[in-house]
Amino acid sequence: GAGGSNAHLLVEEFLAPARAAAPRPLRPALIVLSAAEPERLDEAARRLLASLSAQGFGDADLDAIACTLQTGREHHVHRLGLSAGSIAELRGKLEDFLAGDRSRCHRGVADPERARAPADDLLALLERGEHAQVLAAWVAGVEWPWPRLYPQRPARVRLPAYPFARERHWAPDALRPRTQPAAAPVAAAAATPARGETVAPAQPQTVVAAATPAVSAASQLRQVEDVLRETLAEVLYMKPADVGAHTTFADLGMDSVMGVEWLPMIQQRLGVSLGATKIYEYPTIRELAAYVAAQLPAAAPAPASSAPTAPVAAAAPPQARLAAADSASAPAPVAAAAAPAGESSAPARLREVEDVLRETLAEVLYMKPGDVGVNTPFVDLGMDSVMGVEWLPMIQQRLGVSLGATKTYEYPTIRDLAGYVLAQMPAAAPPSSSPAGESDPVDRWLQAIYEGRADPAEAQRWLATLETEETSGRTP
Repeated sequence: GAGGSNAHLLVEEFLAPARAAAPRPLRPALIVLSAAEPERLDEAARRLLASLSAQGFGDADLDAIACTLQTGREHHVHRLGLSAGSIAELRGKLEDFLAGDRSRCHRGVADPERARAPADDLLALLERGEHAQVLAAWVAGVEWPWPRLYPQRPARVRLPAYPFARERHWAPDALRPRTQPAAAPVAAAAATPARGETVAPAQPQTVVAAATPAVSAASQLRQVEDVLRETLAEVLYMKPADVGAHTTFADLGMDSVMGVEWLPMIQQRLGVSLGATKIYEYPTIRELAAYVAAQLPAAAPAPASSAPTAPVAAAAPPQARLAAADSASAPAPVAAAAAPAGESSAPARLREVEDVLRETLAEVLYMKPGDVGVNTPFVDLGMDSVMGVEWLPMIQQRLGVSLGATKTYEYPTIRDLAGYVLAQMPAAAPPSSSPAGESDPVDRWLQAIYEGRADPAEAQRWLATLETEETSGRTP
C-alpha cells in the first residue's frame, strides 16, 4: 500500500479426497445438450462425441457426464435429449444424430411459457421407464429438477464448453471497401445502381435462369439460396458459410436499414423486385429463396419484349407512380391467408397472432422473439411510448388490424393484446388478392424512394398534393 506495508499469501492446489463410486442406477442416463442456434447445437454434439474417446470415459462415468450436462450448463432454446445405458450407446446415438438420423433422440426448440409438464413427478416417470416423455418435455421447454435424480451427486467431469461461433470481427475488415462479387455463371457483373437510378433494360443481370429440363427446381432453389447468402453476407460483413439457411434474419443481426440495402442487391442479381415487407413474411434464407424462386420467369427463352417494366412517366404525379407498384409490394394480412373455419381452431389462430406480435416487438426492442415472454408486461420488457408508435404500424402491416396508441396500455402483455387483436380480425376466409387496408401514404412514399420508384426532389410537390387532398377529405 501507500504506507509501504506488504502482504504475502501462499496458495496450495486443492486436491479433492477420493470419493467412493456411487452405485450405478438401473435406469439409463439422460444426456441433454442445448445451444442458442441450430448450427451450434450440432457442433456441441460433435464436440461431446470427440470428448468421449479423447478422455477415455467408461460406463461408470455415464452418470457424471449426465449430471454435468444437466446441472453445470445453461440451457438454451435449441435442445437435444437422448438416453443411454452405456458409453457405446451414447456414442452411437450421437453419430446417428450428426449423420441426420433423428429417430433415436429428441430435438426441438424450447418455449417454456407454452410447454406443459407431465402430471407425474420426474422420479415417478423414470421409475415407470418413461424416459422418452421426460426428454420430450425438456426439449419442449420444461425445466426438470435434475439434482433430485442423484441422492449422492456425482462429481462433475471435464466436458467441452459452449461451442461459440468462431466469428472474426476486425476493424480493418469493416472499414475496407467492399469488393464486387465474382462473376456470375450466367451474366457478367455490373455495378450496383445508385438509389433512385434505373438499370438499363438492355443489360439485365440475372444469375439464376428459369428451371429447364437441364436445371431442376431443386437445383434452381439451391442457386437462389446461394445468391441470397452471398448478398446478405456482404451486407452483414459475414462469411456466406456463416449465414444459416434456417436462422432468422433478426437473429443474424439484420435490421430494417440493412434490409433496404439488401433488396436492391437481390433485384440486381436475380431480377426479382421485392417489397420491404417480404423479409418479414419470409424471415429465413430458405423461406425467402422459395418465394423468390416462384417469382422467376417460367422456363422459356425470354422474348425481346420481356424487358423489365418501365417506370411510370416522370410527368405523372408521384401518387400515380406509387399506385402502379402497390400491388407488387403490399403484403397480404395474416387474416386473409387463414384457412377456412373448419380447418383452423381459435387457439391455433391465437398462437399465430402471438407469434407475429412477438416477432415484431422483438424487432423493435432488438431482442430475440424467444426472449419476449407472452405474459411479461411491455413496460418490463423496456418498451416506451416511442417504441409503441413504431410497433403499431408493423402490427397493422402484418395482421391488418389498426390499433390506437392506448391499446398497449389496456392490454399490457403479448397474450392480452393477442386476444384483443384476434377479436378484431375478420372471420377466417379463403385468401384474398387485395390487402385489408392501404399502408400509410408517407410510408409508401419513403418505400418508393428506397426502391428507386420516386425522386426525393419531388417531395415538396408530393407533400403539397397530399395536404390539398387531405383538406378535401381524400387521402392519396
